[in-house]
Amino acid sequence: MDNAATQSPVKHRWRMVANLRRAVLMLLVFGQTAVASYYLLWVLPYHGGTVLEIGMLVLFAILYAWIAIGFWTAVFGFVIRLFGGDRHSILKRHTDAELLKTPLAKTAVLLPIYHEPVHWTLSGFKAVYRDIERTGQIEHFEFYILSDSRDPDVWLEEQVAWNKLAKELGGEGRVFYRRRPVNLNYKSGNVADFLRRWGKRCKYMVVLDADSLMTGSTIVRMVRLMQREPGVGILQTNPNIINGQSLFARIQQFANRFYSTLFASGLAAIQMGDAAFWGHNAILRIEPFMRHCGLRKLPGIGIFGGPIMSHDFVEAAFMGRAGYEVWLELDWEVATKNRPQPLPTNWPVTAAGRKATCSTCGSCCVSQACASLTEWLFSTASWPTLLAFVARFSDSYHHCRSQYDLDAYRILSRWASRDVSTVARMAAGMGSWAGS
Repeated sequence: MDNAATQSPVKHRWRMVANLRRAVLMLLVFGQTAVASYYLLWVLPYHGGTVLEIGMLVLFAILYAWIAIGFWTAVFGFVIRLFGGDRHSILKRHTDAELLKTPLAKTAVLLPIYHEPVHWTLSGFKAVYRDIERTGQIEHFEFYILSDSRDPDVWLEEQVAWNKLAKELGGEGRVFYRRRPVNLNYKSGNVADFLRRWGKRCKYMVVLDADSLMTGSTIVRMVRLMQREPGVGILQTNPNIINGQSLFARIQQFANRFYSTLFASGLAAIQMGDAAFWGHNAILRIEPFMRHCGLRKLPGIGIFGGPIMSHDFVEAAFMGRAGYEVWLELDWEVATKNRPQPLPTNWPVTAAGRKATCSTCGSCCVSQACASLTEWLFSTASWPTLLAFVARFSDSYHHCRSQYDLDAYRILSRWASRDVSTVARMAAGMGSWAGS
């Protein structure tokens, strides 16, 4: 039986460091937000003397603090990586020689699926199996395909593909397939059903998504690290995006590889043993997970009731409440990677394989642009622009009202038409420049 209390000296040491880092982060975030809010008050016409300006100030402070948290988290990550990584991370507590001498325990590799492209999904699962096999430790692992598919054509194809895969890998008795007759509570219910049936067979479980890839050496090393750290309940990796095909996927992949490491390093340094579980590409200690992380249905009405959707965050909180630690680790020999889903098969693809036509929004690029624009309109980045609009209109209104006693409608109409004409002239200038 694992005992988290045996790790209390280490736990207190990292928690003191974590509290110090969080205090520094709060000081930087609130200090920067206070300075920015002061300058906003300074430029407002009544310096916070109206209800409208007070409301703007409150909204600005909340959104600015949100952005500042991301900025200083990235700065934390940059500084930590500049000095060779976080020396307080659990991976730095053990040398490579110590980890190599650590015996492995029986581990289940889970692949929950629901109406996924069968060949594509099981090809990734096969790659994970083969890579673990190359480490020479395959006897310590079992592999489970947990299907929630409802379409008979899909789950029959899954069963045929599983049978073929098990024979090809020589994994009879090691690669299993199970389809639930009733798929309650989505993915969390799928994993819970596995734990009720076969959870006591293994000490750990590695949870994958249908589009996940993990190297065998990383999985083996994660198991050994869990063996060395009995106080750790969940060990989360930082997935990277690969094999993006569409324009939008390539942009996401570039952003992920360009600055995701900085943000993840800063996040891991601030959270330390209180990190979040992202639901995939992680290893979990089964016994405390089964004992403490059962999810109840919410008793509320409508959208406030029913099964918990973001189950992973709640499960990490339950694990922490039980006295176990949850860590985010980045410094693996080979990074954990995540493949984006391909386009649906019912979208026609051109011979060049670069565009797909959507029946509702034109080309794939147009639909992605619409999605990006919609996401921007409801994101944090758009709110400063809206605030600037409100601030400028408020300034113009009070100035003109005091001198000319004009109504708001006329002021807004003149101001908007002036700005639209300015934008039109800029666009015309850019067009003539591009044409020349």
